[in-house]
Amino acid sequence: MSQQHLRSTTAFTNILAASLLATLSAGSTTANAGEPMRLKTSDFEVHGTRDIESGQYAAGIEKLQIALARSSTRMNRAPILNNLCVAYVATAEYDSASTYCDLAIESGYDLDLAYNNRGVLKYTVGNVEDGIRDLDFATKLATGYGVATGNLARALDHNSDSLNK
Repeated sequence: MSQQHLRSTTAFTNILAASLLATLSAGSTTANAGEPMRLKTSDFEVHGTRDIESGQYAAGIEKLQIALARSSTRMNRAPILNNLCVAYVATAEYDSASTYCDLAIESGYDLDLAYNNRGVLKYTVGNVEDGIRDLDFATKLATGYGVATGNLARALDHNSDSLNK
């Protein structure tokens, strides 16, 4: 992955995290618990991804849909499906997000990202138990510290704070 793409992906994650609706309570006890959940686009170069990462969701979705229509293998479709999942969560189009998150998982590739993104979606729409289950599975699939690890910690902390009130 190029340094420029890595910086772009990191910037996108930070921008999206700031705007995502899954903001957790400010009264949480861990340092990162008050941060919002984080979505992650695929590390593979796919036409439309940079648009999503820069907040140009409509343009990115359009390009990704064209790329999806032209792609015939599951391996090539996986990053497109993951990125469509992210774009639709970011635009609060949760029914479309659910469809693409599920398809990303069914593709069998980039599963740590797919489960993370679907976990964030489920948590965001109030399906807390299933969201935590997906985030937990994503952490088991990821190598090293991944975005899912932080999301799971925030979700568990927020959920335990809610139960203790």
